[in-house]
Amino acid sequence: MRLKSLLFISALAAGVQANAQTWVTDSVEMGAGYANDIFYNLSTGDSVGQPANNWDLAFQINKFGDPMFNASIRANHIKRKVEVYSLHMAVNATSFAAISASDTVGKTSRTMQLMNIDTSWGEGAFTQNRDLTDPFDFGWGKYQGAPNHDLLGDSVYLVKVNGTPYKMWVQQYISMVDTLIGYKFRIANWDNTMDNSVYLKKKDYPDRVFVYYDIASNTFVNREPNRYNWDILFTQYAKKDPNGGPMMGGPSPIAFTGVLHNLRITVAEVQNVDADTTHYTNYLSSFSPEINTIGDDWKTPAGSPPTGYNLANTTYFVRSHNSQEYIQIKFTQFTGTIGGAPAKTVFNKRVVGVTSVKDVKSNVSNYAIAPNPATNEASFAVEAKEQGEARFMVTDITGKVMVNRSVNLKKGLNAFGINTAEYAAGTYIITLGNGSWKISDKLIVQH
Repeated sequence: MRLKSLLFISALAAGVQANAQTWVTDSVEMGAGYANDIFYNLSTGDSVGQPANNWDLAFQINKFGDPMFNASIRANHIKRKVEVYSLHMAVNATSFAAISASDTVGKTSRTMQLMNIDTSWGEGAFTQNRDLTDPFDFGWGKYQGAPNHDLLGDSVYLVKVNGTPYKMWVQQYISMVDTLIGYKFRIANWDNTMDNSVYLKKKDYPDRVFVYYDIASNTFVNREPNRYNWDILFTQYAKKDPNGGPMMGGPSPIAFTGVLHNLRITVAEVQNVDADTTHYTNYLSSFSPEINTIGDDWKTPAGSPPTGYNLANTTYFVRSHNSQEYIQIKFTQFTGTIGGAPAKTVFNKRVVGVTSVKDVKSNVSNYAIAPNPATNEASFAVEAKEQGEARFMVTDITGKVMVNRSVNLKKGLNAFGINTAEYAAGTYIITLGNGSWKISDKLIVQH
């Protein structure tokens, strides 16, 4: 990008920072013993709590990210003590029924336990036995290619839930035809007293990231909000030891309490700065899609045994593609469950900008709004490739026209002032274009 464009963006960013929203304090409570998972929307403050122990397996139902991770199955290692082991067996209907405890010998040591990876929703326990040299191997099955593009299961797993063993065969992921897309799997007790063939269809859960399953009751649990309505999840999770093995604490993986973020979210972690004055544009190269970027290391136990928690001097910038905002978070208190108290996390948050600087394929190279949010006035700055006429409009979210005028763009930088003093607080849409191109973005007005 040219120097002039960089200066242009930097000047606008400075304007946004000068007009960032004031801090808002909020909190969530996970309950005694971290009983609940909390799905949280940073923009609205809405939260949805769900029992953390009401599911065993989670099936990814909407595609995301790397194609290799588009049929992920995760396990509830912490709250239901779910253990997953690959039995390395080719399987069909006849051999599945014949599987017995003797087939698990030598295949269930602690180091063989397959675990979710905490950096990506796409790396669930059932993908951890995949052949990394084979791009068509998904762990539980293999991609079959055209014309159906299905995945066919080729192995069986031992799944333990609170010590109760089950055998499981993920038979197929159907990829084509909206009404058919989904998983077919078979799960049974070792003595086949419970032998269920299950078909999970995406059409029944169109707006979820995962669909959750309770093995004993053979039911699906619709516990997750619409995937566009939450940004971060307060939860407990297991993670891999830095040396490569699963982190174990006695018979079970160690529980880490922290924050994982949703798809369509990226986060920058910034340490040892003044949270009130530092600006997200200084860290644009640091935004990461790894879902544990916030994670659990913003707090450490204080005392032995712990009597409280110390908080790290860390702030986080969250880019939410759901709200199209940059939101800053600073944790101020974490009580844990010391003394049996409900686990409570307190944090400050504020909107520090909107994702308004873009590269566009039109007569415009870059554009941005500043300040945004605005109080009395705002500027819509545009870098045009060529001179020409265009129409400049501002409307509210109901379509009411606030500004509608013809403008002459000059080649280079252009700025259009907007008097927002008389606008009601809310969201407005700024549009600039002509018959062959159009750009638009959101302006937030606050008083």
